[in-house]
Amino acid sequence: MGGIKLLDKEVSQLIAAGEVVERPSSVVKELVENSIDAGASKITVEIRHGGVTLIRVSDNGSGIEPDDVPMMFLRHATSKVRTQEDLSRIATLGFRGEAMASIHAVSRVEVLTRKQGTDEGTCYRGEGGQPGEMTPAGCPAGTTIKVMDLFYNTPARMKFLKKDVQEGNSVAAVVERIALSHPEISFQLSILVDTAEHPEEIDVRRAKEAEERAREQLRQKQSIKEYYMSKASLARAMSRLRYSSKDDMRI
Repeated sequence: MGGIKLLDKEVSQLIAAGEVVERPSSVVKELVENSIDAGASKITVEIRHGGVTLIRVSDNGSGIEPDDVPMMFLRHATSKVRTQEDLSRIATLGFRGEAMASIHAVSRVEVLTRKQGTDEGTCYRGEGGQPGEMTPAGCPAGTTIKVMDLFYNTPARMKFLKKDVQEGNSVAAVVERIALSHPEISFQLSILVDTAEHPEEIDVRRAKEAEERAREQLRQKQSIKEYYMSKASLARAMSRLRYSSKDDMRI
């Protein structure tokens, strides 16, 4: 009898999830990119214990249709690709339809969403890659996704996570990079601290330094943009001079 066997669905989901979800910052990156693709102008990220016990990403984007909510957790289910030709003109940050299924497989997930222009929203709760339950709900337009107890069903993965502070710093770095590349979107990152477990004061000085560093990078980005615009204008002017009439050239 041969030794090669087809893995069952649960095992294959957990293996696939490991390729997409390495740590809490991986989850934050996927959720924030989904919010950007949904046309959000404001995105809020909240984490607790470095994102292991809680990641919550809220946006004011287009929202999700009720029928699409359970579909978003199926592997290779996506709204961004329909045909082979679509692969050559992708204009979104995500398109494979794997991220949400992978996140769902290794955590407990809650989705609260309402389409713009509708009166009623949808609440979905599921865990471990199993089909969840869906109920009507009142909520603001847009989408809020909570990812709780990351890797609760894969304890071996927990051993590779670093301390909460280090995981939190990794999340902050991801949000900072995305925010700097999308200055048209308002981003907010909140690190929820349980004062009973962490009585130390929040380091306000470091937070202010990070804010000033982000502002300086935005100013540098604007300066570089203005430099290249000026350089392009000079090149056009030189081109007009080079191809002007012979009489003009004698002057």
